[in-house]
Amino acid sequence: MLKEEFDNMVEQHQLFLAKNGGAKADFSGKDLRGEDFSNLDLRFANFSRANLSRSNFKNTKLQGADFKSANLSFSSLEFANAGGADFRDAIMIATNLISTDLTRANLIGCMLPFVHTLDLSTSRKKGE
Repeated sequence: MLKEEFDNMVEQHQLFLAKNGGAKADFSGKDLRGEDFSNLDLRFANFSRANLSRSNFKNTKLQGADFKSANLSFSSLEFANAGGADFRDAIMIATNLISTDLTRANLIGCMLPFVHTLDLSTSRKKGE
C-alpha cells in the first residue's frame, strides 16, 4: 500500500469516527508488513486477512476492530486498547501484548505461540 493511500485511509477513518463523513478504514487483505500504526485511533477498522507482521500498534485504539485471519506475527500491540476486537483465526506468533487491553476480545482459533505477557482472563475463549 502506498504511503499516500495509507494516510488518506487513516484520515477518512478519523472523519468516520467523528461522524463527519469519511469512511471506515478497510485494510482487509492488504500487505502492511512493518507498517507503523502507533498512537492512531483505528477503532472498528477492518484488518481481516491482512499481513500485519512486524507492524507497530503501540498505544493504538483498536476497540471493535476486525483482525479475523490476519497475520500479526512479531508485531507489537503494547499498551493498545483492543477491547472487543475480533482476532478469530489470527496468527500472532511472538506478538508483543504487554499491557494490551483485550477485554471481551474474541481470540477463538487464534494462534498465540510465544506471545509476550498475555492475560486472557477477560477475553472470550472457546466455550464461553
